[in-house]
Amino acid sequence: MSNSPTPPQWDFDPKLHFEILLDNISQHPLHLRKPDILPHLQNFLAHPDVHALLHAGGTPPAPLAPSPSAELKEIRTTLKTLTQAIASIQKTLPSPNNAAPAKIQHPSPKTPSKNFSAIAGAKPSTHSIVVDLAHWNLAESDRPPVETICKNINNDLATSSHSAVRLIAAKWTAKGNLILTGDASTSLNVLLPAANHIAAIIGARFAKTTPKTRANIKWSKILINGVPTGKSQSQEPYNPDECHQALLENNPAYASLTVMQKPSWVKAPSSYTVNTASSLAVAFEDPDGTKLKSIIEGRHLYAFRTRLNTKKWKQKPSTTQPSNQPPVHPPTLRSQQQPAPTPQVLPTSNPPNPPQPRQSRRMQAKPGKQG
Repeated sequence: MSNSPTPPQWDFDPKLHFEILLDNISQHPLHLRKPDILPHLQNFLAHPDVHALLHAGGTPPAPLAPSPSAELKEIRTTLKTLTQAIASIQKTLPSPNNAAPAKIQHPSPKTPSKNFSAIAGAKPSTHSIVVDLAHWNLAESDRPPVETICKNINNDLATSSHSAVRLIAAKWTAKGNLILTGDASTSLNVLLPAANHIAAIIGARFAKTTPKTRANIKWSKILINGVPTGKSQSQEPYNPDECHQALLENNPAYASLTVMQKPSWVKAPSSYTVNTASSLAVAFEDPDGTKLKSIIEGRHLYAFRTRLNTKKWKQKPSTTQPSNQPPVHPPTLRSQQQPAPTPQVLPTSNPPNPPQPRQSRRMQAKPGKQG
């Protein structure tokens, strides 16, 4: 007889254990039920004892098999319920093999913009030149109409070696320079070689020396504030060359500019007093406006051991006084000028004095400031 201890016999309550199992399954996270529970459930159902219970007809009947007890029927019902619960879980979780491929949404092709900027950019560009006539100091009455200028210059160009050049517009600037624009088929490389010939035509028509010409490239202008004038008891304010050189030496951004008008004082240098500061105006080539933006964003320039502030130049509108003289028709740009008509001598008379506008005493005592 063996003396080995007999292992303790634990009572097995199927109903209690399956209820505990189902309760744990219900409390398990829904998205983890399939990966965590399904493998164990499959092993459980594949176990020979459980398989024999589920498929009692497939196994050879026991010789004296008693009728299934109430507990066995309850186990089968519980397992069936468990199987249905697992099946419902499988339906709610998408299978990676059966997942439908996601539809890739391709962006719809952009329709071309039809705003005014796009339309203007699609148009062929024109080029122009500037004829420097400001130093001639031509009065407005001495400036030929722009229609006459284009017509006569085109006629001369047609019989020259620059017959491919054709002007379509002319414009007088506020300073008295002349801007001539070629048509869309005239490139800048074709217009510039003809500029000297055009300048010679203009100089001959006005009986003056041949003016200078240059490509009409957009300029930008800045205002530099807080600049020491250099005025002292023994020295006049700095001249444009001195201001330009001081800015070149201390500012790489300024040195990269193509300066067209050197720094000039915004007020008459003779009006400055000793140890004062004022503002300078500088103009430079800037076809697309990027250089002006860079200078303004930098905010500061340096000269004469001083930090200076930069701003965009704002042109003040010029005030013109009305003239009481009758308009004078400008001469035409022709090789043969018509003789001026002989003026008629009107009888002299003493016209009455025109009435003077009334002024208040305050205006008479303190006259207004001239613009």
